[in-house]
Amino acid sequence: MLGAVTGSVLAAATVGALLTTGRPDQPREDAPVTASALGWRLEALPVGAPPASLYCLDGVVRLGSQELTMVDGDCAWPDRFAQSGDTAIALDSAASTLTLFVGDQSHQLPVRVDSESSAVVMSTDGGIVGWVSAARVDGRQDIVLWDATEGIEWKRVQAPTPDVLNLEGIDASGRVYLTSVGDPNRAIADRVWVWPSSEDGGFLRVVGLGDFVTVADVTPDGLAVLKTLEGGGDAAWPEEPPLSGVAVWGRVTRHGDFVLGRAAEVQSVVWAPDRSRYLALSSLTVVEQTNYGRTEVEIQLPTDVQIAGDPSWESNVQLLVPVTANEGTADLLTVLRCSVVFGRCEAAASGSQDVALPGGDVDNMS
Repeated sequence: MLGAVTGSVLAAATVGALLTTGRPDQPREDAPVTASALGWRLEALPVGAPPASLYCLDGVVRLGSQELTMVDGDCAWPDRFAQSGDTAIALDSAASTLTLFVGDQSHQLPVRVDSESSAVVMSTDGGIVGWVSAARVDGRQDIVLWDATEGIEWKRVQAPTPDVLNLEGIDASGRVYLTSVGDPNRAIADRVWVWPSSEDGGFLRVVGLGDFVTVADVTPDGLAVLKTLEGGGDAAWPEEPPLSGVAVWGRVTRHGDFVLGRAAEVQSVVWAPDRSRYLALSSLTVVEQTNYGRTEVEIQLPTDVQIAGDPSWESNVQLLVPVTANEGTADLLTVLRCSVVFGRCEAAASGSQDVALPGGDVDNMS
């Protein structure tokens, strides 16, 4: 479908290219106008290189020159895909297979995934892949961990509780984080666990989060979470402002203590990989807070599109944003690459069915 867009590139060239198409970490500065300021439609955007990070579009997973056609033809579930650097993993739930991408090569791991949740995670350094197994007769589940480098099973750890589990991720030290889902009818809050503990090698509950916390992402040394605040904080963070929710990230110590790093005073955000800035979804604004002050850059989408899924960071300075635009009787699905420095976008890939962008988890209250 990108061919339909290409014919408009020459017309757009009179106002300059919006972004570089060679290096995703170096946006150009020679475009003085934005798409929305010109009233541009999607078809008028320049066409750039395909996404540099892994993405799934119309049932095909792509990373660089590598392609994998999903047996179930379904890209609607971002938690089936994970990436760290040039290493990525894709779970085809219909075939129960895992495909590992390393650089410009890919191969299927010798394992059938018996996962109930059809979700897979990868450590932030790309060395470990994990998932939650199907429940056993006693109702317990195992956390299955594979060595992505050797392509062999590394560990199989029994879950700390028979509750419903969400495997959140694995940090750079190989620590595994999961959430046991509570029961609001019995006033039991969700609990966040980390494995292995420094004491006995088992699971350790993460403390210092307070109640009513949702994990959005795992960082190299901790967690990004959404914390619900009632009346201006609680005993854990009494200094917090009186907000209904705040997205934060911090590190987790070897003893399981959560140490606050930085907070975003909004309810729905996507943090950049280096946590230096975040995208506020309600306003589609990128916010960066430094010692020199606060900067905000609004992402300038074409006038005829709607966001079709969670945005994802292609690099620390560029976002991938899935959008749809009605083209005659069909919806055109397009992945835009947008500079967080200048707010301008270009078309990176197009399709017609569904799309998944790993790393697009949203810290969201709703």
